[in-house]
Amino acid sequence: MIWPENATDLDPFQNPASYDEISSAVTAIGKPILVGEVLNDPRRNVGQLWVPGRGPTTLYVKRQLVPFGEYIPFRGFISSFSDLPALQPIDFTPGHRAVVFVPEDQAG
Repeated sequence: MIWPENATDLDPFQNPASYDEISSAVTAIGKPILVGEVLNDPRRNVGQLWVPGRGPTTLYVKRQLVPFGEYIPFRGFISSFSDLPALQPIDFTPGHRAVVFVPEDQAG
């Protein structure tokens, strides 16, 4: 099952209720779920595979960020004449590698 990008904007590793909700859903269906998450420290837009009986496993960090949505280009310059960059106070951090999610029955 796939939950789309930003299915949870609460970092499940910093929000126990969010973690429990995802974990309960994975247990209820008994199948892996690829969950779109926003993680903090650093802020990242990710897809994370949650596997029944194992919890969160493989993590993909989005590599191509959306300007003005996930980061503010020329933040310093724009901030010199507008307070709009303050609406997105923290830029997301891009990933640097592709990830292959392996079905649990083929995992080594």
